[in-house]
Amino acid sequence: MKRFILMIITMFLIVAINSETSTLEKMKEDLVEINDGKMIYEEFGIYKLNFKRHDPVSFQLKYYVEATKYNEYISRDNFVAITTFLRTYILQMMVANDYKVTIAELMENSDFKEIDEPIGNLDIEINVYMTKVGIQLELLNHLNDSKMRKTIAWDEIEK
Repeated sequence: MKRFILMIITMFLIVAINSETSTLEKMKEDLVEINDGKMIYEEFGIYKLNFKRHDPVSFQLKYYVEATKYNEYISRDNFVAITTFLRTYILQMMVANDYKVTIAELMENSDFKEIDEPIGNLDIEINVYMTKVGIQLELLNHLNDSKMRKTIAWDEIEK
């Protein structure tokens, strides 16, 4: 758990340091939008990678999370916790696996810049949908036209 909290703090600091908005101003903003009874988190950014064994690369990312029925089955705090964990975990695993690097190498050789809206076409979309029954993760990689989708019932996670 301590490692998870440290990882979340590190990712927040990386985003905050690289943001054009000051950290204090950023901390005043709500992360979650409540719209028509749904909790929604949406983020766009440019992810830059520069590993010694690979040519530098950057890609444009959209991360979208939606939970239906606000406060019926998930609190806002738990929504934020799951959203943050999945964003960090999915990106780290995706890049570490594709580039065959450790998480430490990834942290040292990557940069993420949040942007207000996409610039042209997205390269990667990560969509997460939560309902009272379960969660669906969807990864759309427009660079190689691949799609991965995983649907899990909440009771499966408890086992």
